[in-house]
Amino acid sequence: MKTLYTWSAILAVVIASVVGDVLLAHAMKRVGDVADLWKNKGLLAVIRRTVGNPYFSLGVAAMALSFFCLLFGLSWGDVSLVATGWMVHRALAAAEKLAAEGIHAEVIDPRTV
Repeated sequence: MKTLYTWSAILAVVIASVVGDVLLAHAMKRVGDVADLWKNKGLLAVIRRTVGNPYFSLGVAAMALSFFCLLFGLSWGDVSLVATGWMVHRALAAAEKLAAEGIHAEVIDPRTV
């Protein structure tokens, strides 16, 4: 069962990341030459045109879905604790306390995924 679970998560990551990449590429083609736009109208115009593009928002959402599918596929414990920076140490301490109670907690640092 774990094999099916793992391969399903990997397939979801691949599909979501490819869809996100295609959507972001399409969005940037619709935005046009960013350097020229920046030179003529400024940074705010570049941000407005990029963020205002619906393909950009959908592409970012698909990439976020891909990231969370990856986290889902990596979690094998009863509880998964996601932490970055100095919170990793606190999450590890919490995982040790939970282990003492018989609960398997897994700590995931997204920077190392």
